Amino acid sequence: MSDQEHQQQPQQPQPALAVPPQVPAAPPSESNESSEAEVYPSIPREYFNDDLEPLQGPMHDSEDSREDYTEAYMSTLKIPGLLGNYHFNEKPDSLRARARITQALQLSRPYRTERESPIERLSRSNERKALVARGFSLIDSVFIRFQVLHDDEGYVVAARPDSSRFQEVSENLLSLQKKATNELLGQGKVIPDLPKWGSTNNYEQWRTMNDFEIIATAYRQDADDFMQLVGPYLPAGSGIPRIPAPSANASSAAPLTSAFGIPSITNNNLPPPNTPIRASPASNYGASASERPTRIQSTRFHLPNTPLRDRAAASSSYLGSILGQDASASANPMFSRDKPPHMPEAAGINPGGGDDEYETDTAPSIAGSNRGGAPGAPDDDPSGSDSESGRGGRRPGPPRPPRSPRRPFASSSPFASTASKPAHFDNKLKVESVPQWDGDEDKLARWIDKVNTLAKMSPEVHTALGAVVPRRLTNEAETWYYSITPSQRDVFERSWTTLREAIASFWMNNQWLERQKIRANLARFREAGHNRETPTAFVIRKLELIRTVYDFSDTECIQMVMREVPTSWGPIIQPHLCKNLFDFQSVVKYQENNLVDASSGYGASFNSSSTTRSPYNSNNRSGYQRARVNLVGWSKNIPAPEFPKDDKNVSSPRTPESVGARPCRHCGSGMHWDKECRHAKQGERRVRSNLAQIEDEDVAAQDAYDELYYASESDSEDF
Repeated sequence: MSDQEHQQQPQQPQPALAVPPQVPAAPPSESNESSEAEVYPSIPREYFNDDLEPLQGPMHDSEDSREDYTEAYMSTLKIPGLLGNYHFNEKPDSLRARARITQALQLSRPYRTERESPIERLSRSNERKALVARGFSLIDSVFIRFQVLHDDEGYVVAARPDSSRFQEVSENLLSLQKKATNELLGQGKVIPDLPKWGSTNNYEQWRTMNDFEIIATAYRQDADDFMQLVGPYLPAGSGIPRIPAPSANASSAAPLTSAFGIPSITNNNLPPPNTPIRASPASNYGASASERPTRIQSTRFHLPNTPLRDRAAASSSYLGSILGQDASASANPMFSRDKPPHMPEAAGINPGGGDDEYETDTAPSIAGSNRGGAPGAPDDDPSGSDSESGRGGRRPGPPRPPRSPRRPFASSSPFASTASKPAHFDNKLKVESVPQWDGDEDKLARWIDKVNTLAKMSPEVHTALGAVVPRRLTNEAETWYYSITPSQRDVFERSWTTLREAIASFWMNNQWLERQKIRANLARFREAGHNRETPTAFVIRKLELIRTVYDFSDTECIQMVMREVPTSWGPIIQPHLCKNLFDFQSVVKYQENNLVDASSGYGASFNSSSTTRSPYNSNNRSGYQRARVNLVGWSKNIPAPEFPKDDKNVSSPRTPESVGARPCRHCGSGMHWDKECRHAKQGERRVRSNLAQIEDEDVAAQDAYDELYYASESDSEDF
């Protein structure tokens, strides 16, 4: 073939990734060095550790104010509101995510109008409607990427939604509202309002990340609720092709596909399912995939299923299980229900009176069955027939004469009367069977676990607990619950699931999680308040604290326990030979006497265990003083604490007890410093009144205590 003929041959189009709309394709890079020098936007690490703040308003309206910043596209899964509440309903590690969503929704109330919220989730037939499936997919895609302004170091300072995607979603929701209007009016239903972006629906304004997260969370919630409300009234046939199910190859793709409903928008802006997705090295703190207008990085997305251990501070599988999510079932698709990815089953009430949490098989009743015969109409019931039920009643023929009352029916077996009711336990429950809770946050997780055990007995018990449990609240818990309006309490008391969600939303917030984490990290053998603790009791206590806030393996849990016990335990227990926690606990129990002997002189019980004096001997005060001599800041002239001990107030990141300092002089707690005690102001007055009695060694002890306190504060700033 000649060169001229070769030039006349039509060139075959080369496959290429689809480019997102309104973004020009990137020109070829002149060198590898220029591409490596690109700065990608990222959200500062500290942003996700802080609470959200009230809305501030738009920013950078003029081009001059944006001169020092670079405009780019980015994606992140670290902002839970972009995924919506429905996404986290069945996630075992979603407690912190749902708390942040709740906070964002509360801060969005000033501009959001009251709207009807769906009580029930969509049925499967409604979920499979093409209009509904496409609507949810478009909502999922609206925040798959968004525009940001970032500085030279890549830190994001402002954000706004992608205008093209947002406009497409708005037009689709308006179309769905029109399609469902006639059906809604025909059934006397209220036409739901369209979701709105902020107070003015101006999605082209730049907002701080704080404002963007609040408005985006509210928009996502309103859009999801809108689809739930109009879905049942949309026509089944729409003329829109049904979204194909993921292929076998796509099933092994990155989890981002299921999290966002990517299949519906793959042809617009995403690579094929088989394209490898590379996670950002700083994905834990929000450094996200980005797309510059001149350089598309469509494959740089975060993987949503990062190891649970990286999010241990947020929650754990144990918390997820007691709050209604089955970690094993949600992690294994073989045990999950067949439902679209955008609609996990919410913990609500189904029309049948039970709860979605239950899937009980209804056993056939034995009350109406024949004696010794197949199920059917009784022999003396003339209405029974084979034609009606298809199963045997009495054979057709002349009616039998009535049986004489003097001749009782003869049983075919002498044990027939007892066989129908074998020996059994009486499982009737009383209100007193429900455990009480007084508002002690440290006991909340175990209390919920106990009530969950009762709720599993039957759907009826589960529903009844919603009204019974509030009567078992005492002290602070009772005061809180009855401060809620009666109408809101009626909603909470529909079942144990709804009540449990209300309790968890109020009590198990971020501060609660942080306190439990500190307790788990600082718990050690025979610490203050546990002077006579046995090795077995400590292991159980430590493991319970660890599993409440962490999702560690058995080996990691054993290592956490062994860090807080005497080193002499190691050769006795030999933890490296323990295959699991049960083996570890069994060895500790078996070797308990040896471990107690090896622990003499360890912890706060050193002096009390080594002395042979009577506990009622007044000279034991000297033993107490010797036990305190080595504590930083201790002085013999420090008076006894004036206020009750308050261990709930925990200093961060280090407590006096953890660094060998004396307890708080005001309440005697080793969990916080003097200056952080809630009785500090009242206690300081008494200290100033005794200045005349202070000696030089008291001043030196206090200076050492203060120096250690400020050193601990400086360490927290370095974190």
